[in-house]
Amino acid sequence: MIVSFSPADHLQGDVSLPASKSYSIRAFLIAACGGRSVLVNPSNCDDACVAMRVARALGARLSKIDKNTWQVIAAMTETRPAIDVGESGTVLRFLLPLLSLRGHRVVVTGRGTLRGRPNWPLTALLRQQGVDVRGTGKHESVPIRFYGGKM
Repeated sequence: MIVSFSPADHLQGDVSLPASKSYSIRAFLIAACGGRSVLVNPSNCDDACVAMRVARALGARLSKIDKNTWQVIAAMTETRPAIDVGESGTVLRFLLPLLSLRGHRVVVTGRGTLRGRPNWPLTALLRQQGVDVRGTGKHESVPIRFYGGKM
């Protein structure tokens, strides 16, 4: 097949770019921290879906307004006793400090490469701030357990 293009004098139309995975993760987790948020056109990639589940685990209510719009109403009063971050390292690294603000007993689990990924720099810093948190093994990988204490 041969395809050829000719120069155009004028272009017109709309371009809808895919949403950023990183921005979507941040948006859902920040929205779960307080108030009411409306997120327009977030990514629907696996990690963004994990961020949505984690927001719910932090007590937020998520509802779909239309095809590309989500409403998030935060409720920082409850946290599920176990939170699964799947294989999302980004969600894990944002979640650990958020959990440290609550002082609840929680276990954070994950799968795949997260099971061996080191978290000791972050868990050590959280312990210095008064959080009783321990990961698994010398690298403090998932599962990571919060036993109490708050930043």
